[in-house]
Amino acid sequence: MIQRPVIYKHQGPVNDERVVSRLLSHSLTFRHELPPGVVLADELVAACQRWGVNSAAVTLVGGFFKSFEYCLASQDPDKKHKIAYMPSIKAAGEVMLICANATVGKGEDGKPLVHCHGLVTSGGGIPMGGHFFADKIKICRQPVIAFFTGFVGAGFQQQYDHEVTQAIFKPVKTLVARGI
Repeated sequence: MIQRPVIYKHQGPVNDERVVSRLLSHSLTFRHELPPGVVLADELVAACQRWGVNSAAVTLVGGFFKSFEYCLASQDPDKKHKIAYMPSIKAAGEVMLICANATVGKGEDGKPLVHCHGLVTSGGGIPMGGHFFADKIKICRQPVIAFFTGFVGAGFQQQYDHEVTQAIFKPVKTLVARGI
């Protein structure tokens, strides 16, 4: 039997602008190895800062994590939001990264923020995945390979969205960093 997709209607008023985009002055692509011993979010932000960008789309492949923590989305039982996150799930021991995608931007407070989703396997080969708590996950055993597309002239800023009734990343114009 084929399962039909579930279509969700967001709680708030529909935004007039359905696709929000910003024009980049240019982008930078670079590869970076995230070394063992670092926290995933910290190293992604540091790599962006070294290249003079505040926002980036990142693909992560290979490597291992410890202190791995993630969660899954579900419907909000209080119906205040369309989506709520389930309680966090902590994996025992090390997990192997299959693939993940991260967005680096600025939080509502203006500080760097990383949003990451992906798939790992446990030591026993059991797949796990969802929203990664990138600020808690440590890289271990071997480097994780990260492929960045850094944005210049535009980026992502977490802002409250009336339609989804939560703060989400939205594209914004940015100042050019380090004379790039």
